[in-house]
Amino acid sequence: MAWKVSACRFVVLIVVLWAMILGASFGATVPGEKDVLFGFDLDLLSQAFNQFTDLRTQYGEKEGNVHFDAWLKTQGRTQQQYDSAWNAWWQRFKADPTGQLEARFGQLNSKYSQEHNFGDVPSKKQEVREGVTLDQYAKISAALSPPAGADINKVLRQNGIESQARWKRVNEAWTKAMHDDTSYALVQQYGALYQHYAGPAFEEEQQKKVAASLAAHNREAPPPPSQPVGPPAVADLLPKLAATDATERWSAARQIALQCSLWAGPARKAPADPRAKVCSPQALHEKLLPVILDAIDHHGDDTLDYGVNMLDFLGELGLKDATAKSAVERALRRDQDRLTALEAAFAPIQNKAVPERVPLRTKIDGYQMAVKELKGALASW
Repeated sequence: MAWKVSACRFVVLIVVLWAMILGASFGATVPGEKDVLFGFDLDLLSQAFNQFTDLRTQYGEKEGNVHFDAWLKTQGRTQQQYDSAWNAWWQRFKADPTGQLEARFGQLNSKYSQEHNFGDVPSKKQEVREGVTLDQYAKISAALSPPAGADINKVLRQNGIESQARWKRVNEAWTKAMHDDTSYALVQQYGALYQHYAGPAFEEEQQKKVAASLAAHNREAPPPPSQPVGPPAVADLLPKLAATDATERWSAARQIALQCSLWAGPARKAPADPRAKVCSPQALHEKLLPVILDAIDHHGDDTLDYGVNMLDFLGELGLKDATAKSAVERALRRDQDRLTALEAAFAPIQNKAVPERVPLRTKIDGYQMAVKELKGALASW
């Protein structure tokens, strides 16, 4: 049945990514995990890594580093020891023919990551889709998953599902709910519930699969070095300045600006160079500048880089004029307002273990960088 194949694929995806990885229980100790390298066994390394990422999320990169140093001192460790231990353990992982050490690190790391990112998320086990709670959904899914070989209709009847058609609707509803949940809280809690009902044998089997996959990867020969690819020809980039997609236009503009900057530098080539015509002052003002200003004026959360990564070219290519300055000033005001809004949204959850902190911190860091770049560009105008 088509619905059954789809359900199984979904269960496997969720389980591999969350139930095993985020499981709280552990099997027998993996050989070598209690070894101490530069003051860190595997568990302390996992704790430290999560403290490092969590504190930088909570306070930002600069202040987060200060807090991390303070945390290391509470453990009797230093930043230098942590850096050395990190490198030493990763060398140990790659030399492990079983893959078990790295698999255990992933398990430990995800355990602490769950605490730091989901510890304050309210329980969703009683949320309902199509009349079935998340807890019931996980229980039924675990019972129906191989290798149990359970009678489908019997399992469904035992759990109050009168038909496979009804189960199909339930599965589709919960699949959509988890797909739409950008916080991943539903997926995380489903994974934990699924593992609970699947039992320890399931976790052990998943751990073995992960270790085997890592071991196989460690045995693979490194790929040959890729051949360097030269930049696209300016003539091929010009049509893209009129592309419908904004990011395609902006990307082409940056590549053209870079080529023109190189051509106009100390190693300037002969006027016969293909870039000469495209990089003439008239062509730059007529064709390139409007696209650069478009990027400065219309970048957003996901396109911040395009808004600031061509600022230097304005001066290098002689494109600084009143119109360009006005665009930079508008962008600065807009990005400052956006930064203020993001910081206001972040403040109530700064000290909470919720997954929303991570994307918000990423956006805040991006806008702080953008504001700094825009201010710098205006200061040197």
